[in-house]
Amino acid sequence: MSMYADLLTYLKSQSTVTAIVGTGTSARIYPDAIKQGADFPCLMYRKIGGGPMTGICGRLGISKDIFEAYAFGSTRAAADALDEAVYAVLQGGNKTFGSTAVTEVYVGESDRSSGADAPIEGSDQYDYWARTVYTIWYADGN
Repeated sequence: MSMYADLLTYLKSQSTVTAIVGTGTSARIYPDAIKQGADFPCLMYRKIGGGPMTGICGRLGISKDIFEAYAFGSTRAAADALDEAVYAVLQGGNKTFGSTAVTEVYVGESDRSSGADAPIEGSDQYDYWARTVYTIWYADGN
């Protein structure tokens, strides 16, 4: 399986995350883009870089993928709570995401940010977000 799918499987198995976004097929966790009209809070993640590590003799059997995760909420507190729940279950190492053996998940000190998107015309509701960038190192079987 790909890290994309394995990351989704892992996040859907974490009770501190699913307590916020729901469970099963109703979980509000979206790869690449949020569904139109999605309820908040929700999580969107996408791959922004990475690939297999190579040395002078070829592939080393380990890869790194870089993902950014956006936690969205109708309040700053809701977005931050989801971001913190995801951070708590991803950081560190020696985990299994779906069928992938993860050796390390790294978050740099400049890899976290937050903000708010202006209301759509006719509304006074801001959409709040918190973004964290994760570098995930894992065994790729090669």
